[in-house]
Amino acid sequence: MARRNEIIETVLEVVYETWEDNPFGTFEGDSVGDEVRNRLDDDIDHKTMHHVMQDMDSEFLIEHTGAMGSLGMVSARANGIEKYGESNQSFLDNQNYLEILEYLIDVDDENPGEYVNSEDIREDVDLSDEEIERNIWYLDKKGQIELMQAIGSTWVATRVEPAGRRIYEEMSGSNRSSTETTITEEESLTDSEYDVFISHASEDKGQVARPLAEELSQRGVEVWFDEFELEIGDNLRESIDEGLSETRYGVVILSENFFGKNWTKRELEGLTAREMGPEKVLLPLWYEIDKETVQSHNPALANKVAEKINEDNIPEVAEEIFGIIKDRED
Repeated sequence: MARRNEIIETVLEVVYETWEDNPFGTFEGDSVGDEVRNRLDDDIDHKTMHHVMQDMDSEFLIEHTGAMGSLGMVSARANGIEKYGESNQSFLDNQNYLEILEYLIDVDDENPGEYVNSEDIREDVDLSDEEIERNIWYLDKKGQIELMQAIGSTWVATRVEPAGRRIYEEMSGSNRSSTETTITEEESLTDSEYDVFISHASEDKGQVARPLAEELSQRGVEVWFDEFELEIGDNLRESIDEGLSETRYGVVILSENFFGKNWTKRELEGLTAREMGPEKVLLPLWYEIDKETVQSHNPALANKVAEKINEDNIPEVAEEIFGIIKDRED
């Protein structure tokens, strides 16, 4: 375990240093692996390195795409950059992303929803081009801005997302809420938040996800569930990001279907990022799946305490989730 952790830390170090020069880049896994071996002065075999990189991918520390006979391609992820920054000096220490958020919020206040050209940001924000690239990448990965991209270019324009506005307010202590997101004095904070966000594969909706959402709602739990919240014309990504950022808990219904979807993986990554703080966020439920299968997809999730859910025990599971919410409120 100690050796594995050392390899992970060194992979993060190498990826971070490579990422600093090219935030939007994808890097050869073999080159990363060779540099890790050099720094550790250890001839780590290909199989071990591959397994470590795959585990790091499942834990959202890097993005790793395997390839036959090689270590494939590697790119950075926000969680990995944050983990590296916990014990090392990194670009996050300066919190320059707040300057970019403030600039984008100013534009959004004057012209709601308007994209800002990359040239304007480079001209108006007092940061180097390299710093802007790193922070734009980070804000995009955290779902706080939306990028407009073009072929042959990493990004050409961007605009602030509701999650970015909220993060800016929390980090800077400033209240810059737009008209659409302002909470009136008559509303309490809890009225505007959700107790749980239910992340699930569409194939599992009818059997367990919808019945669970209904059981929780009957108990007075504020539930973010796609059928309850999304309306025709809604921006899907924006609506889900808002739900993820405003919920206390993420109920994740893990199944073979869940692990086969890119969208559910993105939701899981968003919830996992929030759990890096002191509060428990993830509430995993296993649906027609066992620990070995979860382990094969995501080792970190396999070690979390989870409940099994099926069509027959949904009321009991809902009652347990309700109890967790009540305990936190008390």
